[in-house]
Amino acid sequence: MGALYGAKIVQSDQVTQDGRLPRRPLSYLRALPLRTRWNRSLSHSEGTLTGASRFIRAGDGMGGPHFRLHPAASFRSLLPSSLSVFNQRHPMPSPQVVVVGSYVQDLCFYCESFPRPGETLMATSQAGPGGKGSNQAVAAGRAGAPTLYVGAIGADAFGRDAKAFYKAEGIAAKWAVKQTQPTGSAAIMVNAEGQNEILVCLAANARLAKADLPIKAIREAEIVITQLEANLTAAAAALKMARENDALTILNPAPMRPDFKPAILKHVDILIPNETEFVELINRLRSDDEPPLTEAALLKLPPSQLHQLCGTFGVPVVIITLGQKGCFISRADGYLTVPAFKVKPVDTTGAGDAFVGGFAAGLLENDGDLAAAVRHGCAVAALSVTKPGTARSMPQASAVKRFLQKHS
Repeated sequence: MGALYGAKIVQSDQVTQDGRLPRRPLSYLRALPLRTRWNRSLSHSEGTLTGASRFIRAGDGMGGPHFRLHPAASFRSLLPSSLSVFNQRHPMPSPQVVVVGSYVQDLCFYCESFPRPGETLMATSQAGPGGKGSNQAVAAGRAGAPTLYVGAIGADAFGRDAKAFYKAEGIAAKWAVKQTQPTGSAAIMVNAEGQNEILVCLAANARLAKADLPIKAIREAEIVITQLEANLTAAAAALKMARENDALTILNPAPMRPDFKPAILKHVDILIPNETEFVELINRLRSDDEPPLTEAALLKLPPSQLHQLCGTFGVPVVIITLGQKGCFISRADGYLTVPAFKVKPVDTTGAGDAFVGGFAAGLLENDGDLAAAVRHGCAVAALSVTKPGTARSMPQASAVKRFLQKHS
């Protein structure tokens, strides 16, 4: 892992009588989300975060004094107060993770190279369950998190396949069946390098409504996840409801859409874009007289400048997934780079979804430790790309545990 820089120290008068920090920060610039369980005596010895990172006070520079964090130091200061009782309030197997989002039937075509315009190529194919929301729910569920998936399907064969798949997986699902719409579908081309090109038809997903949301489950969830591949009004409603009831909210802004409204970000605790989505989000928020950011320019930015850009969104935590380059984490008190695991990819489709679901499961598994949860998400994503398909490629918890032990 890399180093965590630019930290601000929380003064003792900012801590409440019960030992907690102020509740969830709503602004990157105002947030001081450090844990309170550190040894407050400053020293020149190097502090640790999950045994691998250095936390440097703002203004001290690389050689200045450090403070030693408690071994359990983690992301919990950014979590709502209810998350201090992860496993007390929700005995297993009540859903602790609720994923609201898309289900689509994937039609995957495997070829040596992508066809040029007007060209026809031979390919092999397979069909199976997919959709960003469903993939993330399956990733979280298989990784060990008690999960509820919420999505819309049609009254058709693909919809029946979706129900059968979730029943076989043993993952809870609440289906909104849209009688006048087909189940969503996606055409996915995968080349010999494991790269993909995707077309998706939302169909029933676009009709997911606020009335379809399971209010009780969202109110009692620890973590609520949404994306942009289903109805955006329903996604915003789920995030708002979750926030109002002290759940941790995660938005994966994928795929980026013309009708995306940045106002949804005010309901988000953790934003997880890839580099393409990050660039588009930044450009949407920039004024007309500012030059647009490009992916090439993004990848050349020094970490400190990328950290500053993450503050544009007013979201407590931004995690940029960078494929083989790993992840960049930015929060109010600093930034951290987590490298990716090296594997030979077979099919990278769904890798981002694997990360999001694995990250959520990692937060629960590691009692809210942000860096450990990101590493857990990277492991789930790494394993997923070694198999073809999307939902079916998500690894089981036992495989993730063995993988992390092997790479410890």
